[in-house]
Amino acid sequence: MNLRGYQPTYKGHSRQIDKAIEMIMEAERPLFYIGGGVIASNASEELVRLAEMLGIPVTTTLMGLGAIPCDHPLNLGMLGMHGTRFANYAVTESDLLISIGVRFDDRVTGKLDTFASQARIIHVDIDPAEIGKNKRVDVPIVGDSKSVLQDMLAKIQKKKTYQQWQSRIHSWKEKYPMKYPQDGMLRPQFVIEQLSELLDGEGVIVSEVGQNQMWTAQYFCFRHPRSWITSGGLGTMGYGFPAAMGAHFARPDQVVFDIAGDGSFQMNIQELGTVSHYQIPVKVAILNNRFLGMVRQWQELFYDRRYSYTELPPVDFVKIANAYGIDGITVEDCGDVRSALKTAIETDGPFVLDFRVEREENVFPMVPAGAAINEMIGAHRMKPHTLSVLVENKPGVLSRVTGLFSRRGFNIESLAVGTCEEPGTSRITIVCIGDDAQIEQVIKQLNKLIDVIKVSDITENDRVERELALIKVNADPGSSRAEIMQIASIFRAHIIDVGTKTVVLSVAGDTEKIDALEKLLRQYGVKELVRTGRIAILRGAKTVKSSK
Repeated sequence: MNLRGYQPTYKGHSRQIDKAIEMIMEAERPLFYIGGGVIASNASEELVRLAEMLGIPVTTTLMGLGAIPCDHPLNLGMLGMHGTRFANYAVTESDLLISIGVRFDDRVTGKLDTFASQARIIHVDIDPAEIGKNKRVDVPIVGDSKSVLQDMLAKIQKKKTYQQWQSRIHSWKEKYPMKYPQDGMLRPQFVIEQLSELLDGEGVIVSEVGQNQMWTAQYFCFRHPRSWITSGGLGTMGYGFPAAMGAHFARPDQVVFDIAGDGSFQMNIQELGTVSHYQIPVKVAILNNRFLGMVRQWQELFYDRRYSYTELPPVDFVKIANAYGIDGITVEDCGDVRSALKTAIETDGPFVLDFRVEREENVFPMVPAGAAINEMIGAHRMKPHTLSVLVENKPGVLSRVTGLFSRRGFNIESLAVGTCEEPGTSRITIVCIGDDAQIEQVIKQLNKLIDVIKVSDITENDRVERELALIKVNADPGSSRAEIMQIASIFRAHIIDVGTKTVVLSVAGDTEKIDALEKLLRQYGVKELVRTGRIAILRGAKTVKSSK
């Protein structure tokens, strides 16, 4: 098509390409950041050749999935708000970002001034308006992605290896794999994984918008370009089903699946009439949680589960499909997922699958609003952290502090509170489970509360940590009582109450000591157990005090 007013530049400037190659050769921690522009220009083959030639890892945007095979050793998967941890960490530590066909949108960058803050940036795009729009660029190259990559391949004379950088990324991959609870419950991630295994990289996958879109991006293995269709920048709910119909006519030789949420699917559910009338063999997999899931997730994590206009009524999608003359299956058990998917794939016409998944499953990892992309939250590599929180001694402070944890979905293992050395203040000692990035976010949020004076994570400090427990144990006047007295002596516990059939022990110490004592006393019958939770204080001259 010849448009007189639109004359794009296809060929990248030779000197700019030379500068980019020079920068690549100087880099120690380079990273390809690849978007939908590479797919649009059919440049996937050139990208993979260049990445393999140089040994440079590749991360892609939502729209760039499939530009490099999902199981390629250099592929880090998707980056950004719901990207892999290792991709986001790689961007944060890279010293050169080779950005091709991308637009640096906020879902990718998070807090913009922290995005790739250590890196120089090469930006290749056919649209000059995109270059430098959101992020300052060191080497801009206006041109078609395929043409520029071909020129780079022709110009690069020597290879360079990045063994140390690759080893670091490999360690992140091992430490932070994509995972979800394997507890026998029907989870949407499991459905996507099973579909991915059955199709084995073939077919065309279309998604709606919301949690279903992110789970598909995270857990489906895309091996080819143009095998993934989704509404990226606009995020239009109801997009997937009509798009899947169009995908069938473009690729009639391929199985086409629409991965849908129950909310999105109902926005264009009337198109069941179209696929039925024309027997368009589109398969629909509905991840049915009876919520507008992504909005609900934010309401859970940041608004203390105050769900507003996100819960949906139960719908029998298979009955609706049947009313249009379309077959379908409702699935409520993990053991039925694979067979249901196989039935849909093997059916000649359209087919609807209604997966009744866990209702409050969330998409993790997740970068909260306003956070850097390496400040992800989500259940991964959890460990106990001890926080010492100095607060004003005022009504409602404790509920605001604990409410913050609840909103972010973090679990408090123990909490102890009491007045401290500074008049008008109290100290809250919180032991919570989380990874380093999560805890960093918790501390930032706590510091924003008006009544919080100071927050310190003393997990790695040299400290004394104790808790108190009161244990009421069955103890007859005979041999068992004597044995309990002996055990108490070994653990330096005190008998503080003696009854005709019970004794009460008081013991102070670290958590492991109290756990061990409780385990020994279980054989006699523990009637009641009360634990204060841990308190901690730094050793030596160091203190956790207000800096005011």
